[in-house]
Amino acid sequence: MNSDAIPLMAEISDQSVLEVLEDIAIPACPEVVLALIDESRRPDADLRGLARLVGADVGIAASVLQMANAPFFGLRNKAQSLPQALSVLGLRNLLKVVYGVMLSGRMQQGSAASLERFWDRSGYKSIALASLAKHLSRVDADQAYTFGLFYDMGIALLLQEFADYRDSLVKANGAALTFTRVEDDRHRVNHAMAGAMLAREWKLPADVCWAVFYHHNFRVLETPTEYATPAVCDLIALGVLAEHAVARFLDRPDEIEWQGPGEVACAHFGLGGDDVAELCSALTPELEEARAYRGA
Repeated sequence: MNSDAIPLMAEISDQSVLEVLEDIAIPACPEVVLALIDESRRPDADLRGLARLVGADVGIAASVLQMANAPFFGLRNKAQSLPQALSVLGLRNLLKVVYGVMLSGRMQQGSAASLERFWDRSGYKSIALASLAKHLSRVDADQAYTFGLFYDMGIALLLQEFADYRDSLVKANGAALTFTRVEDDRHRVNHAMAGAMLAREWKLPADVCWAVFYHHNFRVLETPTEYATPAVCDLIALGVLAEHAVARFLDRPDEIEWQGPGEVACAHFGLGGDDVAELCSALTPELEEARAYRGA
């Protein structure tokens, strides 16, 4: 399914909600991302052409070189040029870097709110999702990573859209209600809806867009809908487990939604408590490497 044709609005029946969503300013997909997506679909992608595209943006170029020289890739000699870096990363890793850089830049424009912790957690969540996908599901690890990047991007959108949205975050942290229920009550929309619109605008695959849309609607894990396909449900369940793993890694309390939905997510993959603990432990080296790489 083409991302342009994803009928997100068809899943929203409340006209007042649709009106609020239509007024939210969704950043357009950057030209460099569109160009890279087009190039990545060619069977004979040209590294030098890609290097020229990437080199046109200093921030992206620096991030690509930094990623290629990360310990994960184990280069004996550091990559000194973009073509060298791209030969190490490959197209899939390149798109991850570009999505991450462009999201960070676009989502922080005009926002007075400090989002450092938000971006850190998004990065860790993406890594955890990709790793869990390899262990537990048939979902492509790169798709799971991209889902992690866009998972909570609606929060950054709504911070820019509503002057009192930070108050909603505080209220959600201390409430017995679910996060999206607090958002719906205060703003008529929630970050899952807004994030899905962004994912669609940025040409993500249909399964990723729907997983962002449904990622707080845990009923679909037990009763799938037309758009909550098995792959979408896998991504949602992986997201719940990834949030738990990252909370454990950062020594922070679980979100309130781990109680209940956590059990559903575990049941989705046939996991017991010991299985989850083992998975979290297995993720620790990757997350530690990411922390060292980030200099955190």
